Amino acid sequence: MPPTLLGQNTCLLRHYFSSTYPYLSPILEPSPTMQIILRRLLLACCASIVSAIITTRSHTNFPSFPSPRSRHVTNRQASDPLESKSSSTTNAEYLSYAQTVFEVLQNTWYNQSTGLWGNQWWNSANALVVLAELSNMDSLIKSTAEAVYTNVFANAPIWNLHNFGGVDSFINPYYDDEGWWALAWIKVYDQTQNQTYLKAAIDIFNDMTTGWGAYSCGGMLWEKGKKNDSAISNELFLSLAASLANRLDGTNKQIALDWALLEWDWLTRSGLLNPGSLVMDSLDYNDSCKPDTLALTYNQGVILGGLVALNEAAPSGAYLTTAKAIANATMNILVDSNGVLKEFCDPSCDKDPDWVQFKGIYIRNLLYLHSASPEDAYVTFIEKNADSIWQKARNGNNEIGSAWNVAFNSASVQAQISALDCLVAAVVVSM
Repeated sequence: MPPTLLGQNTCLLRHYFSSTYPYLSPILEPSPTMQIILRRLLLACCASIVSAIITTRSHTNFPSFPSPRSRHVTNRQASDPLESKSSSTTNAEYLSYAQTVFEVLQNTWYNQSTGLWGNQWWNSANALVVLAELSNMDSLIKSTAEAVYTNVFANAPIWNLHNFGGVDSFINPYYDDEGWWALAWIKVYDQTQNQTYLKAAIDIFNDMTTGWGAYSCGGMLWEKGKKNDSAISNELFLSLAASLANRLDGTNKQIALDWALLEWDWLTRSGLLNPGSLVMDSLDYNDSCKPDTLALTYNQGVILGGLVALNEAAPSGAYLTTAKAIANATMNILVDSNGVLKEFCDPSCDKDPDWVQFKGIYIRNLLYLHSASPEDAYVTFIEKNADSIWQKARNGNNEIGSAWNVAFNSASVQAQISALDCLVAAVVVSM
């Protein structure tokens, strides 16, 4: 049986072991029925009242995590930006660009009834992250953002229930989807200090632990019940575990850190990080768990954020050294002749809309690395890409194309979110 949440008023973490892996029992959380009732109440209340009520909840109500210790396999703080600038574009101009692209994103693709952008599931989690980042810079957007957080939290799970089945929550058949949403709610928690969002991330994390080490290749599965290890699901789990370790204390902090260390150990031994410091996309279960040869930009990005968070939780120079090697390889290899970030499929990535999302995710996580360990090269790279987006990839309606290094080709919600990620990063580094 998988880990379950016990309906008991207890703070004891109980471990059950077998020859394969332990059965673990997290601590008390509200029942599914009560969760649905509370969510419906949220819809009936205004955002400010909900926030005032929910933030009084104590950390002691959070469930504990299933511990990884027996599976025997061997908020970031923004730093002062650099004074040097590589672009003639001003900070005020970058902020104006980001506001404009955000306005198009909201007016064109945000669906109030579903709480999603373009009714895209994991992509909307990324939109939520970049919205939270932008709201930190713009007081007008901040008021909009808080209403959006409440609406997404109330309505997106209903869409998930109807389209993926299962439960009325952010849990579905794909572990990478879950990781995106958990990180999004952590970001929203950081902005609002609303404990319900942190609790949502913990619930997702508990579910993700059930997918770790299920098959022979080890690590975190991509889809539940199937033999498919992907880099992205493992990178997201690393980032999530380390991020929780940085926001919790006591036993929960240590357990989250243990999971992060376990995941990083697996990643370093999996072969996914190649000798050239690029992360490959997945392992082949039909070929002795060998990694493939596909290097996607978002795989190079998410691991940067995970290593930054891990370094914050358990400081070690080796984590940032590895992150910088990956960042440098990406900026030298996955680019065009002018040094602009390029997906392998550009300019035709719009044939698979998910690929269009990837570049912005890399830039966002490069910003996290820059905040932890500033480099002139990161500023130059972020601003170069932001300038190319605005000057080349934008049409007359301020929609952004799928490729950043060529003239506008086609609009999509994924392309708009991705570009916004880059423009928001340019706002930060140009301050």
